[in-house]
Amino acid sequence: MAQGTGRVSVVKATEEDRARWDWTTVPAAHSPQGFADLPYPWHKAKETAQKVRQAVQDGTVTALKRKDRPDRAAALVPGPETLPEMAARLGASTGPAESRQAELFHLLLEPRRDSTRQIVALTGQAADPAAAKASCRLWLEYFPKAALCVLGAAELPAQSDDRLTAHRLDCDDRIALAARAAALAPPEIVFDDAGHAGPCQQDAFLALFPVLKPGGLYIVRGLPRKPAAPEHPGITRTADLFRGFSETRTFGHADPVLEAGFTALAGQIAGVVLFHLDFDRKRGDQVAVIQKR
Repeated sequence: MAQGTGRVSVVKATEEDRARWDWTTVPAAHSPQGFADLPYPWHKAKETAQKVRQAVQDGTVTALKRKDRPDRAAALVPGPETLPEMAARLGASTGPAESRQAELFHLLLEPRRDSTRQIVALTGQAADPAAAKASCRLWLEYFPKAALCVLGAAELPAQSDDRLTAHRLDCDDRIALAARAAALAPPEIVFDDAGHAGPCQQDAFLALFPVLKPGGLYIVRGLPRKPAAPEHPGITRTADLFRGFSETRTFGHADPVLEAGFTALAGQIAGVVLFHLDFDRKRGDQVAVIQKR
């Protein structure tokens, strides 16, 4: 078998090598007409790994596994399209340029892609209708079996997918939010990308977290990083609210009514994790992920 210490080339395998490998085609968009013969241990060499990746992209190689070591089976066909790749293709705002958030969401949500059936997404007043449409398409493609319910002030462009429903409402309207939440099918994921201001985010959480399924994720994107214009005077910032809970398991809020509302839900929260902008600890919190018990 041809191999080297630091470099391994893709060469023709010997008959002995062929006897150790079980060549198998895998149905996929990249399925090839033939195979390239790869020497063991091809997977240990960076240069060969790059050649394998290129071969897969070119449609030359699909998959192989060792007959004598089935536990070392190697699938050469790339996995499903990742969220960053999909967002870039569709032109959605969750793309790689968005503070690496798409990477984070893919890490959190990829294990749930096939099991998720209901998603609720809160949106703000979108300046670009095409961007709103791309965002909807992103989640519908990423979760192929899920229904998506969009709540927000923006009027979405017409969609042909019967898995999508949209309801216009102001996320600052607690009464409207509570009424709509009561009518929802319990979601496994709630994605809040609406007002990016504390009052809106907190009212939405109080209305929607109770209907979230056990084990579900509530994701708040766009946490305010400084008390600027969108924040109301005297309001506790959403990032501070959840950061405090993650450290003490108690909620503290400047508004006693809101504090009581969050405290009532504390027992339903399994955990809270906050992620910094660009994963840089020197920068402010950007995303909060809350899991329900």
